[in-house]
Parts: sequence; C-alpha cells; structure tokens
Amino acid sequence: MSSAHTTRDARRRERYALVLDQVRVASDLLSSFGDIGPVNVPMLKGAAELVGNIVNIAQTMITNKDYCASLVEEISKHLTTITNALKGKNVGRVEPAFQDVVDEFALKLREIQSFVEELSSRSWAKRLMATAKDKRQIDGYKAQLVQIFRNVNLADMIHVVYLTPNASRLYGRDEVLKQAAIIVVSRHVALLGAGGIGKTIVALALLRHPHVEAHFADNRFFIPCDAIKSARGLTTAILEILLGFAYKAEKDLIAQLMGCLSAITPVILVLDNFETVYYGSDSESESVQIETVLQHMSNIPGVSIVITMRGDTAPEGLLCESFHLPTLLVDDARDMFIAKCGHDIQPEEADSLQILLHKSLVETMAGQKDCYAAKYSQHISQTTQYQCVHSIVCAVCINECR
Repeated sequence: MSSAHTTRDARRRERYALVLDQVRVASDLLSSFGDIGPVNVPMLKGAAELVGNIVNIAQTMITNKDYCASLVEEISKHLTTITNALKGKNVGRVEPAFQDVVDEFALKLREIQSFVEELSSRSWAKRLMATAKDKRQIDGYKAQLVQIFRNVNLADMIHVVYLTPNASRLYGRDEVLKQAAIIVVSRHVALLGAGGIGKTIVALALLRHPHVEAHFADNRFFIPCDAIKSARGLTTAILEILLGFAYKAEKDLIAQLMGCLSAITPVILVLDNFETVYYGSDSESESVQIETVLQHMSNIPGVSIVITMRGDTAPEGLLCESFHLPTLLVDDARDMFIAKCGHDIQPEEADSLQILLHKSLVETMAGQKDCYAAKYSQHISQTTQYQCVHSIVCAVCINECR
C-alpha cells in the first residue's frame, strides 16, 4: 500500500474516532431527555445510537471509503446541531416542530443505516461495479440531510425554565443599591459599566432588596439576554418567564406581552446582559424592533425595567436613571479578595499573597493584548500593597466574567 493511501486511511480513522467521541457525548446528553416530561421526543435518544451504528459499519467499507466518511461527517454535523440546541439548558418544553425535525432526521438515519449495511454485505465485485451508483446515493443522502435542517433554528423551538440566580455578596455597591432601590419603584434603571464590574450582582441584589420586595411582591423577574439576538427572541423569552408552562405564542407577540405585563403590575423586569441583544442584531431594522419592544414595555404604568449593559449609554427607547459602576475602592477590593480566597484568611495574609497572585495572573494571561492584569504589572512597583490587591481582584473578576 502506498504512503498516500496509508495517510488517507489514518486520517479517515482519526475522523471516525472523533465522530464516535461526539456520539458518546451526544448519547449521554440525549439520554438525559426522556420520552416523558418536557422533552417528549421519543426518537431523540435513538438518534445518537443510529449515528454510532452508521459509523461502525462505515469503518468496514472497502470501496467508497472517502464518500462514506464524508457522509458520516455530514451526519455528525447535524447531530451536533441538535445537541448544541439542548446543551446546558433547563428545558421546559419543546415545540412540535422540534419533534418533527428530530423524527425526520432519525428516519433518514435508519434509511442510511440500511444502505450502509447492504453496502458492506456485498461481494467485492458487486461493490466495484456499483461504485458510481453508490456515490450518487451518498450524495443524495447528504443533500436530504441538509434539506431537513435548512432554514431551521432549533434553539427557537426550545423553551427553557429560567431560575433567578442567587445574589452574591456585594462589595462597595451599597450606595448604588440603596439609590436604585428607591428609584426603581417609579422609574427605569440602567446599570452600566465594563464587563465583570458587577452589574449583574447589583441587579440581583436589587431584586431582593426589602424595599423592592415590598413594592413588587412576587412580580420580580430576571431575564438573561446573552443568548437573544432578535426582538422576537426577546419578547418570547420574557413571556416564557412570566407565564412559565402556561405560555403559548399568539400571533401578535408584542400585544401578548403588553397584555401580560399590564395584568400583573406592579412588576419589575431585569434584562441582564442587554448589550448582546441590543448590539448583536443582524440588521438595523431588527435593532429598531428591539427598541420598539423596549419602549412599549417601558410605557406601561407600573412596569419597572432594569437594564444591565456594557458601555456608558443606555439603549434608545428607555428613559431611565443610569448608574455607571466604577472600579471598586481599594478597601472594598481588599475585602473581596480575602473572601475570594475560599478559606479563612487574616488581613495581614493578603499582603503576602498579593504579589504571588498578581504574578500568577500575569503569567496565565500572558500574550493577551491589552490584558488588564498585565497593565497593572507595569504599575506594581509604584503602588501600595492594597492597590496591588485591588488590581488583582479587578483582573480576576473581569477574567471570570468573559
């Protein structure tokens, strides 16, 4: 066998091994979704198993090896599409269209499995004679798989249950929290600042502030926006959280949202990481629609909106009181640093640890352009020890929140 053939075979085996690893991961994930409960898609669990069967048979092929490998890769790509849509989500329900896609995919996989089984059972002579025909058949299957997933967004067919995260302890934000809690009962609020500066923590603490709890009672909702890219997605996400399992999309989603909010006032909505949906839309018209949704909600009497957003400017369409969160003061940063150590530490110990931690941060993030910790490393000899602690804590917070 030539070295070229040997190399191709080795690459093919490597590709199959990668797909089989993916199949195992997908199988573990999909098996966690049963055919009862919110994800009632009986064929979901069998999809990964079918892919594994096809891969195992394809590895035994003598003819059309590369064509079979390309078919396996096409199948693998679509399996990844399904698993990525479900991964990391607390699924409340899936739309019937999701089941239709999965069912069609699984049926096509069964057809492909029968084809490769028949292909592998042929004699060598028959395989050779039918090579061209088999190639056309494989190309046909690949095209059919593409068609199943064409213009389909599985993520939009999956409705998740959002749980309000627990609020971490606040450091150095007491005055902001106090002012925001007073203002938010009658006006909208924007929490602005750099990534990792603590906007989400302040927003969560605001939802649990006694003054806010007393005014809004149970009508306090947290909507993460980091995966939302459209006005429709924003409207749907809010409705899902407000209505839970009772949510059923109506033709006019904005009217549905306005009616829902009007019925439960006073109500407070935290739209977290709003810069993702605001700046991440695909077109200017989509951005205008997002602003329209925001404006409609903000104009309803008794509705208070809290935006957390990177940058210095609140979004258009929201008349609000803006709070720009600065870097923590040195003493607050020092307290936060001690708390982040994860064990009891005396204040004097922070002085001896800060140089080591600062050095570790710089080494870990070495080579990153405009690295926050690296900038401070140039300043370390000119700062007090607590200022070094301050820089470390800020770097840790920003790095963890990226």
